[in-house]
Amino acid sequence: MNKLLNQIFGFQEPVDQKFYFTVGLSLMLGKYLVDMFVIYMVAGIFWTPIDYLIPLLEVRADKISEFPLWFYFTFIIWTLPFIWVGVSMTYRRAIDAGKSPWYVLGFFLPVLNYLVMLWLCIQPSKPIQTGKTDQKNTSSEDRFKHALIGVIASIIAGIAVILIAVFIFDSYGLSVFVLVPFLIGLIATYLFNAKGIRSLKESNWVAFIALGILSGSVILFSLEGLICVAMALPLAIPIVFLGAVLGRKIATNRVSYLQGGLPILILFPAFLAFDSISPQSSTFSVTTSVEISADINKVWDNVIEFNEIEQDPEWFFKLGIAYPVRATIEGQGVGAIRYCEFSTGPFVEPITVWNEPVHLAFDVIEQPASLQELSFYDNVNAPHIHDFFRSTNGEFRLTSVDNNKTLLEGTTWYKMEIYPHFYWRPISEWLVGKIHERVLKQIAFQSENPWHNNAN
Repeated sequence: MNKLLNQIFGFQEPVDQKFYFTVGLSLMLGKYLVDMFVIYMVAGIFWTPIDYLIPLLEVRADKISEFPLWFYFTFIIWTLPFIWVGVSMTYRRAIDAGKSPWYVLGFFLPVLNYLVMLWLCIQPSKPIQTGKTDQKNTSSEDRFKHALIGVIASIIAGIAVILIAVFIFDSYGLSVFVLVPFLIGLIATYLFNAKGIRSLKESNWVAFIALGILSGSVILFSLEGLICVAMALPLAIPIVFLGAVLGRKIATNRVSYLQGGLPILILFPAFLAFDSISPQSSTFSVTTSVEISADINKVWDNVIEFNEIEQDPEWFFKLGIAYPVRATIEGQGVGAIRYCEFSTGPFVEPITVWNEPVHLAFDVIEQPASLQELSFYDNVNAPHIHDFFRSTNGEFRLTSVDNNKTLLEGTTWYKMEIYPHFYWRPISEWLVGKIHERVLKQIAFQSENPWHNNAN
């Protein structure tokens, strides 16, 4: 049993054709059947084999928008062991077949990874005579030299991918938030260990130093601001670690920098191209409610427009995230234009439903930047602050309850084109909820203190 587990999860036991095909196919079928059953039970959606074989959740935007928020995390945690097994077995199958360990990178190529795995399934065992390199007690100068080479090379690769993905393919997807940190860890630690294997601790330090310098570079060159970099780091750190482990492992085999890996490196732009496919944007919604001790008609008056919010914005809004300030309206009834002023500018909201005093609904035809980035510069060249998070429409519903009280519910529908959704959706929904709270508290305050309205 221990040997079987080592063959499946470890990095030492060889993997021949039969074992690779049998275990790989069994795990794929088993995971698909479990995924299909659980997704149907949780969301009432049939998960087809095509849904399973296309690895990017964002391509099935119409389906994943129906997933409960908690299910994103469960789905990813359940998937992680299968990713580990796929990486470790592909790495060992390539070596067993006499191929370069760099072919393990083929596992990460969307769609093309199946061709790489099928190709490895038909390769006979023919171990390459690379041997294992021993850990060397090299001088501090030599270690610094190779660490510097690894850091510089990984940063160049990372910035290149960011520029291509964002400014050529107009995409904030897996290329930016997954491929870049993976390459940072992989390249930095491989080059650091290529001439002599250093400890895992040292290798990780080199990888994370490269990540830190890259983060500072995109801020310095006005590609991103401090807020977005800080929000992306919790996702990037574990991916950098995975790349670092794999890069160091590949370096234990004496192969040249590009031996056998060139075909895979040539195919890697397919990752960028696949990531640039514009799927149907998922539409999500957030609803927040508050009970107000006031008559429904008073609440309605303060829903359609409210005074400037005097309460200080919370700390995260002070960092630059847009927050509501006041609301005004021009006209009455359907067709009236409501302006919800934010710290970065107005949302323009033509009224589509005016059912006084119980239901107000509106579209959003214009909106300001989602945040003002913290940076050394007045302007940050980050397209996502304008177009990648868009409110589409919203509504307020009012319900009279006992003792002259009103239940007020506010809902916002929005589209988000920053991926992966499993990471960014919880952040966006939390922020939208906080924006709701700020508005609803102001409406409640004005409704419960009518003298305040008169004073203003």
